[in-house]
Amino acid sequence: LDTKKVLQMPATKKKDNRQKRKTIDESIKSPEKYAKKDDKLVQKVGHILTLGQGDVGQLGLGENVLERKRPAMIKEVEGVNFIQVTCGGMHTIGVSEHGEVYSWGCNDDGALGRPTEGTDGEEFIPRKVLLPQGIRVVYASAGDSHSAALTDDGRVFAWGAYRDASGQIGLTAASIGKKNEVIKIYPKGDQIDDPAVKVVSGNDHTVILTSEGLIYTSGTGEQGQLGRIKECFGHRGGRRGLEIILSPQVVRFRKKQFFSDIFAGSFCTFALSRDTNDVYAWGLNNYGQLGSGTTENFFNPEVIQSLSEIREHANGYLQIHGGQHHSIVADGNGKTYSIGRSEYGRLGLGKDAKETSLPKKIDSLEKENVVKIACGEAVSFAVTDKGHLYSWGLGTSLQLGVGDDEDIFDPSLVQSNNLTLAQDEVLAVSAGGQHTAILVRKRESKDTL
Repeated sequence: LDTKKVLQMPATKKKDNRQKRKTIDESIKSPEKYAKKDDKLVQKVGHILTLGQGDVGQLGLGENVLERKRPAMIKEVEGVNFIQVTCGGMHTIGVSEHGEVYSWGCNDDGALGRPTEGTDGEEFIPRKVLLPQGIRVVYASAGDSHSAALTDDGRVFAWGAYRDASGQIGLTAASIGKKNEVIKIYPKGDQIDDPAVKVVSGNDHTVILTSEGLIYTSGTGEQGQLGRIKECFGHRGGRRGLEIILSPQVVRFRKKQFFSDIFAGSFCTFALSRDTNDVYAWGLNNYGQLGSGTTENFFNPEVIQSLSEIREHANGYLQIHGGQHHSIVADGNGKTYSIGRSEYGRLGLGKDAKETSLPKKIDSLEKENVVKIACGEAVSFAVTDKGHLYSWGLGTSLQLGVGDDEDIFDPSLVQSNNLTLAQDEVLAVSAGGQHTAILVRKRESKDTL
């Protein structure tokens, strides 16, 4: 494998769960000790704007809208209050304030969690995922051809399929060929001894964090993104079979570790230690996107010294989001860093920026207090504490919201008729392979700009 090529791969005792429920109820997206950091954004609800390429319905704007240069509201769900939106490769998932999940976009491998065959245009508009009765979802993630959802009682459901270099491998060993079926992937049994508190997705892998601080991974392991599969077993589990990669299993560390947060890139995973400021990473590192100072892939978790130092100087708080070959980092002081491949401006470090395997501060955002970040394959985004949105990177797919298809090498403020600084506050942003989704709310009179 030429690692520089762009990878286009189309028994426990019962415990008292009351304290664990507190963690889930107070802060699903962030660990409890950091909950206040995100409270301002997590508690707010908004509506969804989309932009970019929409030829398979990922914009949710109907069959007649195949691209948008500027953010557009999805009229079909205008009356729904959303708490989250997340983009997969060519589909989009929204979570409502009532715990319902909506999906739209490409459904070739069942990533929408609902049937769309035989009905014209069903992929192009948001519709509810067919979840088991009584389930309330609080958080979701999306990969290239799969989606996952975390419930308020700590279970994780998923639908769609993972793919590797040889094609589709299903979602679980028993689910191959069962398109659109929503499957519980965590916990294995009916008893919830250690509830999940967060789920994130790479292109073709899923990562689960539990209230005890354990990490489970499942999916494709060819690039080391599972953190628990030797390289010789990376392709479909080798002689050990699909079950070892498709069944969520605990990631083991050299010494016993517990974690407070998890993040994913397209082919890699990041984790924050709960008891120290250590930041661990594993997976594809061919452009140095893990921040290790090297371009060596990691099939086992490794401490990333550069990120650990940034975290230490930011009172332990850190966000990391990964694209295909780059990563963006935001610390607790509102400062933003980038790592990895520089082509097309995705690092936000200017036109002359070079590939970097160590984090570099994005100086043009120095005066901003960044509270949210996101990455697409070759694009990056930052949301400030004032609810302003910045974008940079590859312009070809019109994901950046600046109105043309030119690459942007430094963070640029996103504004449009549907997204004005005076009236709209950006709560969060997510980017897929060729589209972007923004969670926005109308400002209140007491809000400050």
